[in-house]
Amino acid sequence: SNAAALSEAENKLEEETKARLEAEQEAQAQEQERAQAEARAQTEIQTRAQAKDMAMFYANALSEAQEKLEAETQARSKAEEQARTEARKRIEAEAKVESETAARLEAEQRGRAEAQARCEAEKKLKSENLMQSRPQRLPETTQPPDAKAEIIEISNILQKRAKCECCAREYPDEDQLVRIDSGQMFCLDCLDELKNAALL
Repeated sequence: SNAAALSEAENKLEEETKARLEAEQEAQAQEQERAQAEARAQTEIQTRAQAKDMAMFYANALSEAQEKLEAETQARSKAEEQARTEARKRIEAEAKVESETAARLEAEQRGRAEAQARCEAEKKLKSENLMQSRPQRLPETTQPPDAKAEIIEISNILQKRAKCECCAREYPDEDQLVRIDSGQMFCLDCLDELKNAALL
């Protein structure tokens, strides 16, 4: 009976030892699993933190890029507006110069036309004055021989004197007058006035 009790005790001890070993192994497995779970959780936390930092970095970079783009857009818009303003001013200046040039040319043409008209009017007036200043031929009358000789002598004296066909001033000699292209005899003063009028 002692042997049976001893054998039973040994079996019971062996079973308890086996159960304790199994419990310890299970506990170790659970501990290992818990450690792995904690490691995974820690890794996930670090990954999330890194992702958050990366997202913040990209957000800051995007914000800076947007601000830079906005500043460049404003600068380009300002430059384009300034270029348009300068182009508009240049066009206005060119138009003003063209207008002033056209007005000046028109004034010059009008001045030349007026000068030409004035010159023509002066020529016509001088021609009329010249025609009026020429002595009228009187009808021949019977005069004594002495009277005829006196008239011939006076006529010869008048013919020797030269008269400007412009101002009608008389000069002792034709050498003091100048014959122009039209054949008229002008004094030097009237010739200078005629040249000055032609240059206007």
